[in-house]
Amino acid sequence: MLIFLLLLKSSSISDFNKDLCPISLTSTLSKVAESIVIDQELEPALLQIIDVNRYGFIPGSSTTIALISILHNWLYSTDKPDSAVRAIFLDFRKAFDLIDHTLLIAKLFSVGIKPSVVNWIADFLKDRYQRVKVNNLCFSDWMKIPAGVPQGTRLGPFLFLPMINDLSIPNIMLSLWKFADDSTILDTIPSSDLHSTSLQENIDHIVHWLHLNKFQLIPEKCKELTICFKKQKPVFDPIIIAG
Repeated sequence: MLIFLLLLKSSSISDFNKDLCPISLTSTLSKVAESIVIDQELEPALLQIIDVNRYGFIPGSSTTIALISILHNWLYSTDKPDSAVRAIFLDFRKAFDLIDHTLLIAKLFSVGIKPSVVNWIADFLKDRYQRVKVNNLCFSDWMKIPAGVPQGTRLGPFLFLPMINDLSIPNIMLSLWKFADDSTILDTIPSSDLHSTSLQENIDHIVHWLHLNKFQLIPEKCKELTICFKKQKPVFDPIIIAG
């Protein structure tokens, strides 16, 4: 049985879809079972294949380590005379809630998870329902949840890892960092050709990957940061996402 709580993501509620985050609470017995599956099956298998630029949900990883890596790359890149750095920050829309169960099961098999464990996970995810309770006398109807992994469970982050692990960019000269459901792309542009950049085609590649994996970006929350210490700052063509 899952109990859902809605947590505030901002100081006030103006949009229920944006300002509230559903958190699932499972029973103690369920958490024990989840811990056994993670410790004995999921974590050992995933740590062998995990992307080196993957941060978050991994032992020994943290926000601080991710930021140190990004800042070091920025400083190293801009240490070259007159070079510029373009950093793109991508924000996913409800990434945990949009996970397609069929795709998830296929990816679990592809990373070598035992069929018996995959079947247990599939059973954990299927036939989940939720409703809203305002008080003891006010309930909404039960609705089935056809996708997503429950946030707030121990299992949720370890099911998100294989879904996002194969996200990559085609240009090996660019750098990509992934932290939970946020991604950062870095393009170092030399002073000899400040108008040469492949960022747009790499963003298009990611958008295509998202479409295949049934994820979405929030274009208005995706940002660009240009770092350059020249007196005359370079002007780049804007990056376009979903028009």
